Amino acid sequence: MIFVTLQRGLEQYFSDCKNKRAMNYWWTSDYHFSHFNIIRYCNRPFETAEEMNETIIRKHNERVKPEDTVFFLGDFIFNLSSTLWRHFLN
Repeated sequence: MIFVTLQRGLEQYFSDCKNKRAMNYWWTSDYHFSHFNIIRYCNRPFETAEEMNETIIRKHNERVKPEDTVFFLGDFIFNLSSTLWRHFLN
């Protein structure tokens, strides 16, 4: 499944390059939204999961424009529906 998504993403990327669309492609992973223990496991500089979530969203939106395409390659969210986060990220 990931390979199919990756393949389609690359096909779209090269198609957009040919058409010179003004958008960027971003490849990322390991946001771990709402995963409190990841703060300790990975020594992230946050006191709470909420603080971590807000910081990740702010930094993501500072770089990613609404017309950009982002490929999340894994570990997006912990124990919640990923559809909740679509409204916060560009």
